[in-house]
Amino acid sequence: MRGTNRRQPLSTPSRYLLNIIELKRQMAMIDRDFTKIEKHWRAVLPATFRKLYSAYDEPLVGVCEFFSLSTILNDQERWRGMLPQFHPFAEDGDENFYGFYLGKNGDSESIPVLFWNHEYDHYYPVGSDFDGFLRYAVHEGRFLMQDRFEEDEIEEEEYHMRQVAGVTGIPDTIVLEIPPRNERELYEKIVHSDPQNAFALCQLGSWFYSSGDVQRATDCFVRASEAAPWYADPIYLLGEAYKSTGDLERAVGLWWQVVQMPIALSSRTAIFAIRTDIVDCEVYEACTNLLIENVAENEVVPKNALLWQLLKKGDPFSPIPRLELATKFAENGDNASAGRELLNALTLATEDEDIATSYHQLKSYYTDSGKERDAAFCSIDSELE
Repeated sequence: MRGTNRRQPLSTPSRYLLNIIELKRQMAMIDRDFTKIEKHWRAVLPATFRKLYSAYDEPLVGVCEFFSLSTILNDQERWRGMLPQFHPFAEDGDENFYGFYLGKNGDSESIPVLFWNHEYDHYYPVGSDFDGFLRYAVHEGRFLMQDRFEEDEIEEEEYHMRQVAGVTGIPDTIVLEIPPRNERELYEKIVHSDPQNAFALCQLGSWFYSSGDVQRATDCFVRASEAAPWYADPIYLLGEAYKSTGDLERAVGLWWQVVQMPIALSSRTAIFAIRTDIVDCEVYEACTNLLIENVAENEVVPKNALLWQLLKKGDPFSPIPRLELATKFAENGDNASAGRELLNALTLATEDEDIATSYHQLKSYYTDSGKERDAAFCSIDSELE
């Protein structure tokens, strides 16, 4: 059985054998670690996150293997060049991470959860909040284990998921209903349990698009873009939908919107099977190419825009031009665009000198903008290997 280092839920008979003093000591240690993490992250963690760790040392939900609180507190799974706003708390067994996205304002119960793909260094949302993420993890886990596990292992995993549901308040229907039989059912169930799951909405919309139902696809992409306006993929997909209906001007406007977003907060075109002829590339690259191919036919994109000049004539996937562009934006008083380009430079940098320069300038930007948490993690991450 996986997860042999799990602590059994506090309600199991073995827990009752512990004396009250020992129980209080363990809970005090958990509370202490949570207080330290919240101080370190400068954020209040969701109540359900705390409940999960009150029952398990290293929780396991589906394919999501949570880190210990000490691993999280000591930044053992952070790395140089990562998105400063990403705070990992789990992995999937294939070197991909799950973590909180502390890049938006909001209360502790509405912090989005991102998935980081280690192969392509992209981030996308898999939960509009932590509760939504847990439901995602259960649905995905029950779907995947049908092909990966033997029958007795499935029964054991199902039993564990019911325990987790009891601890965290996941609705019984999610762990008792028939598991998804295919990807469409998987994303339908995820959207039903977390209506603002932007990634699942994009996947469901892509299925409608490939089936010829562009209107329903458009509805899904709009909902996804509203649920996570900082996430570029649904905006790209919405552009594809409008292009298919002949509304090229609107499509170009959406692709222009994508290239004005952080490169890291997007994925790849092949993740969304909207058409069989889609070329696999980064969503940001796809939108850049689509703009270059179609922008001459309309006036949506200002031809003298600094970013457009870089996309059309420069090297938009090199960190140095991004750093230079950030300087120009700052000189023009456009600090938000300057910050975005510094983040893009960090995303694109592979040489030590470029990474160090990106961190130095990004830290100064965050400090001047009053974003102390982001500045602090730029300092922490810049010292990592």
